[in-house]
Amino acid sequence: MIQDHPILLSFAAALRARDRSAATVKHYLSDLRQFVAWFETRTGESFALDVVTEYDVRDWRDHLAATLKPASVNRKLAALSALYRWAEETGRVERDPTRYVNGVAQQPTAPKALSEQELTRIMRKVHQAGNK
Repeated sequence: MIQDHPILLSFAAALRARDRSAATVKHYLSDLRQFVAWFETRTGESFALDVVTEYDVRDWRDHLAATLKPASVNRKLAALSALYRWAEETGRVERDPTRYVNGVAQQPTAPKALSEQELTRIMRKVHQAGNK
């Protein structure tokens, strides 16, 4: 497991203090660790809150969108956005590089069609009710 960046540990403590569920904290930290690793590999720089740009956030979003479903990409972006909102609220950064980065559009899924058996069951009930 990647050594956690100190800012991630502070953020996790803040999430717990805000009574976020253990699952939320776990998933946010996982997503943020992925961002930190990606950022350091991509830029060759050490991660720090104030060095991440809007360009970096868009680049990460596009990187994720190449292999993940929109909902997964958007969840990871939400974790990064939550980190930066907290950092801005606590005076750790002056600007939030996630603020103007949109998530990935999600295609609404069509309603699931009834199986032939389900349709037959419904039609039989309708006919049974009409014959009473």
